[in-house]
Amino acid sequence: MKGLAGVAVAAGLVIVSGCGGEGGDGSSVSTASVGFATLATSHTTSSRARPPARPRASELPGVPAKDARAIAGYRSWQRLAQPPREDLRNLGSAHGGQIRSIWVNRSRAALSRGGKQRFPYPVGSIVVKQLGRNDNETIIAIMRKIDESRDLGWSWVEYKRPATESDFERVSAPTSVCTGCHASAATSQKTDGVFWSLRE
Repeated sequence: MKGLAGVAVAAGLVIVSGCGGEGGDGSSVSTASVGFATLATSHTTSSRARPPARPRASELPGVPAKDARAIAGYRSWQRLAQPPREDLRNLGSAHGGQIRSIWVNRSRAALSRGGKQRFPYPVGSIVVKQLGRNDNETIIAIMRKIDESRDLGWSWVEYKRPATESDFERVSAPTSVCTGCHASAATSQKTDGVFWSLRE
């Protein structure tokens, strides 16, 4: 009996995986078959690629899950390494005077044309500014490009902690404070409200 059950399980797996989730006539596999296949494979080793790792709670403690997910893996994003122009550098360092790193979730190719960065940033762009070294951040500031028609089209949120063993807390500041400073990067530097840019 056990041998027959093993054959049935194997056959069930072949049917489900061989048909790519469809019956032989093109119809979807029934919920019962999917449930059976799931049950049958629950104790087997999968060869499928794992999804990208999400940040553990300990990596950004205190940062809400929605924001933590949005910036998961940000240290592997495209680095913005060109500092603001000289007369804007004080504004560009408004988040503090520590070591800072800035990343954007767009590739260099997506942000450039003819080797030069183009503006504005596409809707959906996310810029992350980190103050402090990796795993010792004291500030995480997040800019999201949500619109191209108002308030520069960016939304801002900042999280700060007094020490690396503490949780991050959201900095309460009106959006107008962020917009006021970042407008200088748009009007004077023509970099769409982002002080740092790609190093040419």
